[in-house]
Amino acid sequence: MQTVILIGGDSRTRYLDTFFQSHGYSTYCFGVYAPIDFTDLKYALGMQYVPIVLPLPVTKDGESVQCPLTNSALPFRTLLQLTAAENTVYGGLMPTKLTELCLRKGVRAVEYYDEEVIVKNAALTAEGTLRYLCEHGIDLQARPHIAITGFGRVAQATAKVLLAQGIVPTVAARTPAALYAAQTAGCNALPLDALLADASAFDVLINTVPATLFAAPELARTKQTVCIVDVASAPFGVDFEAAKALSRTALKAQSLPGKYTPQAAANVIGEKLLALISE
Repeated sequence: MQTVILIGGDSRTRYLDTFFQSHGYSTYCFGVYAPIDFTDLKYALGMQYVPIVLPLPVTKDGESVQCPLTNSALPFRTLLQLTAAENTVYGGLMPTKLTELCLRKGVRAVEYYDEEVIVKNAALTAEGTLRYLCEHGIDLQARPHIAITGFGRVAQATAKVLLAQGIVPTVAARTPAALYAAQTAGCNALPLDALLADASAFDVLINTVPATLFAAPELARTKQTVCIVDVASAPFGVDFEAAKALSRTALKAQSLPGKYTPQAAANVIGEKLLALISE
């Protein structure tokens, strides 16, 4: 029976544990159900030719594998010190520091968050965004005016689920191609600069752009009652301190698939990992 080692992550990792067992694997889990036992970890990582699966994203601090379920973390250097050189480390959004450490040790590093997973994860993120809005008091049946910044995969998926709810969002993007794509999809379209100059028409702003768009001047031109939901990765799109100072509701909505659809998200990752491990 083949073995896989799972380290850290949110509830998706627990479902991933079940996924691998249902496909005939034995599993070792660390920082998933209980704090890491370093004696057991040393034994497991010392085995040869065993896949080591890290979470999505691998890290929050850039220095260690995140283990939020057990309120702990595993430093990258410790991970590599204990890992046999014949093993392969699989991770989602693997930072350069970790891949460099793997290279020095002779450990193979593989990124599993590829185009296929990104597209499927975007759909789950969009579903989670709507549930997140509802949890934070947004009545979608009241047809609030919603703007989405950017029109990448997550924005496209979010627009699609809003349209399915009978809400026509306004997509704010920089390029004519993106604006045309948004209109073709059935959305309203607005140049991003125009939205940033005056967003007072919107009840909800959903940011998908990982660059600061809403600093104090832009926030001051929003409704006092606006709800801004930032689903982008770091460095995010909102100056949260400025939002607080201006009494604007700004929410950092991260890892939504892990919160709202962890089993489906784990299955997406699991299928990709099975394909990669068998290569």
